[in-house]
This record gives sequence, structure tokens and C-alpha cells, in this order.
Amino acid sequence: YVEGFIEKIHTKKTQQFVEKDQPLFDIYSRELRLAQKEYLLSLNSKNKVIDEDVLIGKLKSLRIHDKQIDQLKKTKKDNYLVTIYAPQKG
Repeated sequence: YVEGFIEKIHTKKTQQFVEKDQPLFDIYSRELRLAQKEYLLSLNSKNKVIDEDVLIGKLKSLRIHDKQIDQLKKTKKDNYLVTIYAPQKG
């Protein structure tokens, strides 16, 4: 997990049942922004210092969802807020 500020909670109450991949909350985290920027810099660089798969692994380890990584690659813009999704139902 990372340090940051939760900007929005998507669930209505505590201990609410959620489905896998359901949005839980939006967070601002400097660490998440820096990881996104690092990934984008690598995509735009002619000489690949760090393998793209390694950076994708880092993003995933920070709980950035696959569709957010796809959006990063497509738009080439980092996100101020990152939505954290439920890793499983429960």
C-alpha cells in the first residue's frame, strides 16, 4: 500500500459486500503519480533503460488496475487520482 489521501469512497457503508474489480476509492498518492510518470517516460524514451514489463509489474504491485495501465499507454497522461478496485469479491 501507499501513502496518500482518499478523495472519494465508492462504497456506501462499511463492511459492504463488493464484487471483484468494483471501484473502492479514489486516492491521490505521490508514489502512484511518480510510478505512472516513470512508466510514461519509459514509453516515450528511445533507449529503454528499464523493461516495460518491469514497470508494468511495479504499477500492478501498487494496485493500479490493468485498464488504468492501458489508459496510461493510450493517453500518455498520468492521473492525479487513481481508482483502487476490489482484488476479489467479499
